[in-house]
Parts: sequence; structure tokens; C-alpha cells
Amino acid sequence: MIITISAEIFNPHLIFLPEKEAKKEAFRKYLDSSGVLDALTKDVLYQLSFGMAWDSKKWLYSNTSL
Repeated sequence: MIITISAEIFNPHLIFLPEKEAKKEAFRKYLDSSGVLDALTKDVLYQLSFGMAWDSKKWLYSNTSL
């Protein structure tokens, strides 16, 4: 007897999905608690309110230690 497993039942990518989502959520919480998201949002809104082009690379280099 041969048993086949349907792709809908067993998807190897779904095994790591909760772990991957947990890491994303932990990183998002870290960014939020460190103030990065607030600083980024304020700067984007400020520049867009004056019709300036927003350059993400320039912002990262001037506001972080990259």
C-alpha cells in the first residue's frame, strides 16, 4: 500500500511559519520600544507635509549609526 500526502495537508514551509512570525513580531516590538518607528514616522510625515522627497537611505545614515 502506498500512502501519498497531499500538498494541502503537508507543507514544509508552514512548519517554520509560527517561529518566523514570532521573530518578526519580536523585532517589531524592539523597533517600537527603541523609538525607531516613531522617529521614522515623524520624519516622513514632516518631509511629506512640505512636499519634500523622502530619501530612506539618507535618513538611515543621518539618524542611525550605520
